[in-house]
Amino acid sequence: MKPPRRQTKDLLLLAYMTIALLCPSSLFLIVANAPQTVALVVLGLLLSAACRVPLARTSRSYVYTILTALIAAVGQHQFLPAEAERFFLLPGDVYCPVLLYLAVAMTFFEARDSVVATVVSLSVLATMITGNVIVFEGRPSAIPQLVSDMADFHRLYALVVVVQTLAILGLLGRASRQNAQDLHPKKGRWSRVLAVAVCLGLVAVLVSAMYAGAYQFQRRFQYAMATFLQRYARTHSSGTIFDRQVDLWRTAGFRAANDQTVVLRVAASRIPGYLRGYTYNAYAFGRWTSGESTQLLTPLEQPQGQFTFRVYERFPDPQADTRLDILPAPGFRSQVLLLPGEASRIEVIAAGLSLSPDGEVSVEDWERATGYVVVAPLDPVDTAYPGPAGDLLRRNAYLEVPEYLRPSLIRIADEAFGDLPPDASTPETVAALLDYLHRTCRYDLGVRMDALGGDPVVQFLTRWHRGHCELFAASATLLLRLRGIPTRYITGFVCAERPPGAQHYVARRANAHAWAEAYNEAAARWELVEATPGDGVPDASTLTSLAGALFDTLRLAWQRMLAMMKRGYIAQAIASFVMGLVNCLVVLFAAPWRAALTLALLAGCLFWLHRYRRLRRQARIQEVGVGRWPLRQSHRRLLKHFRKQGLDAAPGDTLRRLLAKLAGTKPEYAACLVPVIGEYERLRFGPRQPTPGEIRQFGKRLRQTLK
Repeated sequence: MKPPRRQTKDLLLLAYMTIALLCPSSLFLIVANAPQTVALVVLGLLLSAACRVPLARTSRSYVYTILTALIAAVGQHQFLPAEAERFFLLPGDVYCPVLLYLAVAMTFFEARDSVVATVVSLSVLATMITGNVIVFEGRPSAIPQLVSDMADFHRLYALVVVVQTLAILGLLGRASRQNAQDLHPKKGRWSRVLAVAVCLGLVAVLVSAMYAGAYQFQRRFQYAMATFLQRYARTHSSGTIFDRQVDLWRTAGFRAANDQTVVLRVAASRIPGYLRGYTYNAYAFGRWTSGESTQLLTPLEQPQGQFTFRVYERFPDPQADTRLDILPAPGFRSQVLLLPGEASRIEVIAAGLSLSPDGEVSVEDWERATGYVVVAPLDPVDTAYPGPAGDLLRRNAYLEVPEYLRPSLIRIADEAFGDLPPDASTPETVAALLDYLHRTCRYDLGVRMDALGGDPVVQFLTRWHRGHCELFAASATLLLRLRGIPTRYITGFVCAERPPGAQHYVARRANAHAWAEAYNEAAARWELVEATPGDGVPDASTLTSLAGALFDTLRLAWQRMLAMMKRGYIAQAIASFVMGLVNCLVVLFAAPWRAALTLALLAGCLFWLHRYRRLRRQARIQEVGVGRWPLRQSHRRLLKHFRKQGLDAAPGDTLRRLLAKLAGTKPEYAACLVPVIGEYERLRFGPRQPTPGEIRQFGKRLRQTLK
């Protein structure tokens, strides 16, 4: 008798599954620029079609198949990773390949209800995560002619959803008919056709509604998500991430408690001031981007004996003679080094540094705990980065203003610069602009931009007239560009706070700031433009208490010591820690009232310690008895003698027990100690209180016996 023939795969069912899986795969190809994922999905589906006989439904086959899919996903993420920049909230570059490979693995089994449901669920979930995109412009795509902005992406996403929904409907219908093994295929045919038509109509209506809603409420959704994530990060995050993103649509938010968290400590003999981080040239739709290429810096020197400590130079400056030791806080993260604009040299432990034409310094494999040292002039002429200048300045890159903004900004510029002659100098133009901004706008952290009200810069200048530092700096940059002045946008920190009595400066999360730098043609140099009103610029005022200054000085001393040791300067590390302790004393005695308070606290502590020891001594005397208290010295002398004989008293050991141990090794010597220990026990524990003369006589006999 022949064995029963195993059932082969339904190729039509597999075709429906293939269409349902290729839809999210094509989206992922465009969003994450990952052709390798599509190639693996197609290869897996081809292998599934080549295996006409489905795999047996056993636990072992399920485990091996799923394990193979997971190994493929992990291998791709390690060796051929997809781009993750366009995803938000969820790491789609990790989740989507896993879902797709698991769905492909399920096609190797017989198309039962559980398998079909799993494939449908995984494909729909992959499509949802792939649509987890909020910004599309500014990055290359695998198919750039199809998608160039979010509007194109919405159209493509709607088309993919329609195709996938049709494939899923066909898949479910085919699987239901096959699994039910309908004996009357013609029965109820028109009812099924009607159900499919209704489903198609509902799909068309829902997709149209999704497209219209996504296109109309995109800006509102972006604003809501940005506000939610910002508030969550401000109130729940323990660390600080200084990232490149500049989004003028988001609300800066009111001050939170963790805004006072220290992110940088700078040991220097001068105020660090403006520490530049990221630089930007291109603006569009409320976001700043930087397309400048970077140049890998070559180390000037690598000191002998140091394998990783290197010295780099941004530009030569013979007047740079002041060292600033910058130490980031443990929870601070940044892809660039925060530097004064006039800093010429950088000493850092890193694999390499890259420098952009605008002075932005990117760091690779940085030993963050060691910080870095910069060399700058003691009294700089200006705190802006000096390059590029002269013939190296590409003016068009710093004069770019979006065409859609020009009509509105020209009207504002006419009002701001109306009294200026056409040939006004750069300082005169900047002064007029700052006067206009400070007269018409005020600093406010709580302004909320209208998602459908136009560009945030125009809203700020014409509607709200209040905003945070990013809006002031962006407005100044664009308006100066309209006047023909090359200008760039800068973000970083203002480090001017010096804790009371301390010898260093700190920058907090609340000191993050944005400003502009304008090029002065007459002087052939860049100059800093502070457009934010005075009440919005971080200043030298401090909120640090005396205890906070003391602990911060100790923390800096410890961090500098570890940094010096990792840099290879052992002697300097010890000296730095000692100087940190000296600085703590300076903090305590810097002012007369602090010195008086410190001495009073110290005297109080000494008095309390003396009082505590006296009370403990009185309690012991009362416990032993006043007459027997001098016997305590004889007891300590006996214990010390036993220790010389190699017998340490364990908890609970008495003199008799120690004497018994000594008798086991030195019986004759132990016999000599029996009389004095017996006399000690009589005096210490006897019913009669010993006299002082008896205690003195016992002490003499004890000393003679122990000799």
